[in-house]
Amino acid sequence: EYGITPEVAGPYVITVRFSGQPVPGSPFDIDVMPSLDIERMKIIIDRYNPPRVNKSYKFTVDCSDAGAAPVLFGFIGDKDNDSPDKPRKDILVLVCDDKGKPIKDKKGKDIIVDIKELKSSGIAHFPFTPEVEGPIYLKAQYDGRNLPKSPLRVNVSYGIDMSKVIIYGDGITNDEPVRANKPYTFFIDAEDAGAGPISLDFLSKLGFTIGKDST
Repeated sequence: EYGITPEVAGPYVITVRFSGQPVPGSPFDIDVMPSLDIERMKIIIDRYNPPRVNKSYKFTVDCSDAGAAPVLFGFIGDKDNDSPDKPRKDILVLVCDDKGKPIKDKKGKDIIVDIKELKSSGIAHFPFTPEVEGPIYLKAQYDGRNLPKSPLRVNVSYGIDMSKVIIYGDGITNDEPVRANKPYTFFIDAEDAGAGPISLDFLSKLGFTIGKDST
C-alpha cells in the first residue's frame, strides 16, 4: 500500500514498475481536484422565520468561499450514497435529535432532506417539513466531518393563530364604563393561539403611550 499527498491540483501520471518493467495498465492517469476548506463552509438559517410544525422550512449550506472544487450535495439516507456504482456525495445533511439520531416522521421513517435548489456557486437549499414541536438539530457533513456549527439547533413551534386570541372585559365586550383612578382589569385568552409572549401598550386618545406591560 502506497500513499501520496498531492499539493497542487491537476492531471498526474502514476507509473508502477515491477523488476524494472511497467505493470499491466501502467502508467495510470489521475486527476487531482482542488480541496475544500471545511472551516469556510456555512449552515445558514432564517432566524426571523423559525420552523413551524407542518410548515415547509428551508435552510442553506453555503460552500461558495470554501475553494474552487466542485461540490456534490446529497442527503443522509440517500441510497445512492451507498451504491458502489455512484460517487458518494461530498455534502450530506440530516435532521436529528440532541443525541444525533435521525428524527422520525409520523410514519416512523427518517426525515429525508432533499435538495430543492442547487447553484453552481456551491450553494444548496434544503427544505423539510417538521411534524413535531421542540428542538431539532440540522447536521451537515463534508467528507464525514461536521461543518462549523453543525449540528445546528433550531426550535420548532406551532404557528401563532391571531384569530384565536380572545380579549374581553368591561368596556371591551360590554357597555360597563371604565372609571378613572379605579383599578381596571381585562382579560386576554391566547391559550389556543400558539406559544408566544404577550405585550401591551396603553395609549391615550392622542396616541401617547401612558404605560407598557408584557407577560
